[in-house]
Amino acid sequence: PISGLLVIALARLVTMLVLFLLAEHVTGSTYAAGLACVLYAANPQYTLWNSYYAYESLAIPLLILSAYCLFCSNGRDRLRWGVASALVVAALVTTHHVTALILLGFLAMWSVVTLTSRSFRGDRKPTWVLTLLTAAFIVLWIATAGRTAWGYLYPIGRSAVVQMGETIRGTQERRELFSDPTGEKNPLEERIVGVTSLLALSGALVLAWWHVYRTRGRGLRSTLATVDP
Repeated sequence: PISGLLVIALARLVTMLVLFLLAEHVTGSTYAAGLACVLYAANPQYTLWNSYYAYESLAIPLLILSAYCLFCSNGRDRLRWGVASALVVAALVTTHHVTALILLGFLAMWSVVTLTSRSFRGDRKPTWVLTLLTAAFIVLWIATAGRTAWGYLYPIGRSAVVQMGETIRGTQERRELFSDPTGEKNPLEERIVGVTSLLALSGALVLAWWHVYRTRGRGLRSTLATVDP
């Protein structure tokens, strides 16, 4: 439908705009912000999957917008950005619960940072308030309108925990990479792209944390901001 295409077009526009503002806010460079948008737009999921009208396609712009509101909430207009953060999180929770859980994990990680680092003491109050508010929104939504979510999230989580335990004990059945249970393997070019992507992501994380070490924690805000989207 035309209405769905218009909503997705607006969501993609918001994604690029907020991503640019977020990257510019944490790096102080419009060049770096533009490069971040180009790299994000090159992601096949953005160009293909997120071009369809779906819950996740609407939730990802809200996820990035919530991160931007959080990083702006420690300035002069703390109350205004705090209210904006709460409204965006509420919209995100009612749109896609899995993306909301990802946001909650990010907020929990950042909350721990504010407790362990003196450099981010000013972020402690707004971050903890937003973390608790997000958790409350998620619990309230799943307990009321989103009751069916628990029915299929619990088996997935339980299976993941069981498989992790089997892996630690060494009792899990051995699996071959890039192969399904029937023995059919992925094409060679897909395997090469998969391994290369993993190496590139690992290298980027190493460089990011090296930046944190060299700046003595001052670069942690930008590093976590790039992890969120």
